[in-house]
Amino acid sequence: TNLASALGEMGRFEEAEPLGNRAWEGLQAVLGREHPYTLEAMQSRVQLLVQADRLEDAKPLASELITIRRVPCVRPNATANEFHAYASILVTCDVPGLRDPNAAQVAAKQAVDMTESQNHQMLDVLAQAHWLLGDVEQAAEIGRKAAALLPPEGSITRADVQSRLGGFLVAQARFSEAEPLLLESYDWMNTHWEGSAGRVREFIERLDELYRSWDHLERGKGYAEKASAY
Repeated sequence: TNLASALGEMGRFEEAEPLGNRAWEGLQAVLGREHPYTLEAMQSRVQLLVQADRLEDAKPLASELITIRRVPCVRPNATANEFHAYASILVTCDVPGLRDPNAAQVAAKQAVDMTESQNHQMLDVLAQAHWLLGDVEQAAEIGRKAAALLPPEGSITRADVQSRLGGFLVAQARFSEAEPLLLESYDWMNTHWEGSAGRVREFIERLDELYRSWDHLERGKGYAEKASAY
């Protein structure tokens, strides 16, 4: 599954798809359709189909995955991780029409409460749900809490959380606070990321939006040029 995902990130879909499909089918046969490892492989399969612009193929699989993720959340003994997994797919699913920030906000809040606001990943998903609902102030407040819990060493998780928080702050016109977060996140991605260029572009576009909104076009000129080059 990891190799298939890596190939997909590089745009090598013809190589990635059979690998991802075999991994998913093999895990289903051995562990069952609803085992956590099988669901991870299923989500990777959906991601590959989206990356290959095969949205019609991705939609039924993504819908099924959302349904499977929802089922444990209605049980009285549902765990924080189960609420988080359900909320996460509802805010990140790239198949049109399947994101549901309202349901995601409820599930993510449950996960955050159960972990006493001490899990940065769960806080980050809750912040994304508020962002999709148009509640920028709450998104930024929760995003700050998530960022404060991040390990100090650089990582893709740190870059993602900080960059999203920077985006929230740009929307609040808090440009001087957003700039160091967006620069640090982009610098890490530009130096360490070995996947698709599209992932790096997300970080460049947030910087471009910062400098355009801040009316610092000269300072942001290089990033605008980089974004247009993708």
